[in-house]
Amino acid sequence: MKQTIGIVIFVFGTEYHARASALVRSVRCHSRGRRIPITIIGDAPVEPCNFIEVAEPHGLCCKPLLGHLSPYDVTLYLDADTVILSPRAWLPFRLLRRKGFDVAASHARRCDWRRHCDVFPRLSSGVIFAKRPAADLFFQRWRLAYGQPPPDGRRGKSTQYTMSDTLRDSPDIRTVTLLPEYNYCPAGGERYLSSPDQIVILHHRDAHKHVGEDGSLCRGWLSRRFWGGLGGT
Repeated sequence: MKQTIGIVIFVFGTEYHARASALVRSVRCHSRGRRIPITIIGDAPVEPCNFIEVAEPHGLCCKPLLGHLSPYDVTLYLDADTVILSPRAWLPFRLLRRKGFDVAASHARRCDWRRHCDVFPRLSSGVIFAKRPAADLFFQRWRLAYGQPPPDGRRGKSTQYTMSDTLRDSPDIRTVTLLPEYNYCPAGGERYLSSPDQIVILHHRDAHKHVGEDGSLCRGWLSRRFWGGLGGT
């Protein structure tokens, strides 16, 4: 039986609804005619995507719950404030379907200063490729590592660190580390790419404001905002 492939986005609140709408347009823009199914999981639909309504779990991150919420055999999870900038975004699907990997996530370079050892990079939880059945085991273990949120409403544990630790401690789950370009987070103005044209998936809270109706991002904004006007078209 052919494996189903699709994208899952969690959306809670009107602010993230606007971001998800821009993300969906960017997916269509760079899918080269492929109709990649998209499922919105949250409190309101985003047209023209599939929709699974769930109540927002206060104080609890939904990402470790993907194992039983995703309707696809091979899932690309995207944070709502990401934007696709290149058709290369779909290449990791091949790694999972043809090369036998179970999970793929990008190197979170800005988090390496808190890594446990010098040989294991921190992975970002904002963009995750996962393939069943091993992915179900991964999400189950991640959910246990993440635990319950504090009763006083404070934020729970870091999804990035608990995810990275789960994969590090799961030799039975074949994991591939993607380049930072697959979840580029220019936090604090940090730039570790020579040009914005290298970015495959951008992760920034304001990016949706610069995505056109055709799904393309204004590269001029990206260049001016993070590269001082250098690079980009």
